[in-house]
Amino acid sequence: MSDNGNKPGLISGILVTIAAALVILRLALLVSLPGPDGYRDPVVPSVLIRGSIVDRNGNILALQAPDYGFSILEGGTHPASELAAFISGYTDENAISIQTRIEKGDGFIVINDIPSAEDIIAIENSIRSSGLEDSLSFAYIERRKLLVPESAFPFIGRTDDDLRGTTGIEKLMDAFLSPVPVPGENIAVGATVMLSIDQDIQYSLSELSLPGMTILYFVDGTIAAITGDDGNGKASDLILSVTGEGGTLYRNENHKVPEDARKAGKLRAYSTAEENYAILQEISETWDL
Repeated sequence: MSDNGNKPGLISGILVTIAAALVILRLALLVSLPGPDGYRDPVVPSVLIRGSIVDRNGNILALQAPDYGFSILEGGTHPASELAAFISGYTDENAISIQTRIEKGDGFIVINDIPSAEDIIAIENSIRSSGLEDSLSFAYIERRKLLVPESAFPFIGRTDDDLRGTTGIEKLMDAFLSPVPVPGENIAVGATVMLSIDQDIQYSLSELSLPGMTILYFVDGTIAAITGDDGNGKASDLILSVTGEGGTLYRNENHKVPEDARKAGKLRAYSTAEENYAILQEISETWDL
């Protein structure tokens, strides 16, 4: 198993590879599961995958990926203590803590690692050999994964349990990001939304903790980074393009640098706090553009 961390820029490639493998695994499972009396449905249900949000360089900021863990089955005959003891062998959490969560009604205990197909088979066999199959199963839940700190990228927003956007870019571009099932197709993937944001510059700017609102622009008028209480109001200005299977679906042509923006190295800066400009001029020289 590999570590499923959440550090900016370090796990994007791993998760993309895993997501592709999961699609193949899910389709294989769907085809192999027989219906009543051995009947096999010839129509394979669509696998729905919400589109990703990326920065201007293609670095993934948010994508759909599963959380793996143990599902506590209703009507099970085994006590929480026994289930917790078993689950603790696959997590860093101790059995007492897991038992408390189960007793409080937590029906899904997430594990920290990303299991391989072989790992999943081994875990399922272990559940059966332990006689816990009426109380416990190994499963996954599709979740929206933010691969960067939410505090530094608040404009990306969130999704609900049905993976529909509720705030920020997720809500603004929900019609593009949401997958649309296509008759006869096994997989439906939402479009990719590319932001004008540079992931590294955005993270560096957020670390400065500047007062007020600050926006850094490239010379072409696209926003390199933005921070401040009013940042969410600029969400539509952060869109660079939207790309689907058919090519470019939308391109934002309305970018421009405000007339009162000042030079900050190779960037232009606008800030509601005068004292920020000297800091921005100094720090911008360290960014590799």
